[in-house]
Amino acid sequence: MEDYFVNSNIYGVDIQKDTQFSEDRITTFLADSTNQSEVNNLMSNLNIEFDIIVDDGWHWDEAQKKTLINFFPYLKANGLYIIEDIYPGSNLNSSTPYVIKDIIGNYEHFFVGLKNNQCVIRKKLTNSIGNC
Repeated sequence: MEDYFVNSNIYGVDIQKDTQFSEDRITTFLADSTNQSEVNNLMSNLNIEFDIIVDDGWHWDEAQKKTLINFFPYLKANGLYIIEDIYPGSNLNSSTPYVIKDIIGNYEHFFVGLKNNQCVIRKKLTNSIGNC
């Protein structure tokens, strides 16, 4: 990521201790993205909002939903939230867009990938219903 976002600070969150490191512009934190208390504690210490959030963590829908619920409030207006690797059979997919909408409200979102296995959310209010 540091090669694509050369002027950015990058923050990582993981539950595995062996993923923790710090280097120029990259800092990682030990936390469970599905645990609202841990996320709120982390974010109160960081005191920032993000331009882009990429969920490339646990690849099962319940974890992806909880992570979205926990981190979406920390996304800046017009920011992007990307959910990677939505597995086949997940209830977070293009045939059930209301699942995402129930979490994020009336923000733009769409599914991409060869099998619609990624969801991109733009934190911009829209008047449309369903996928954008």
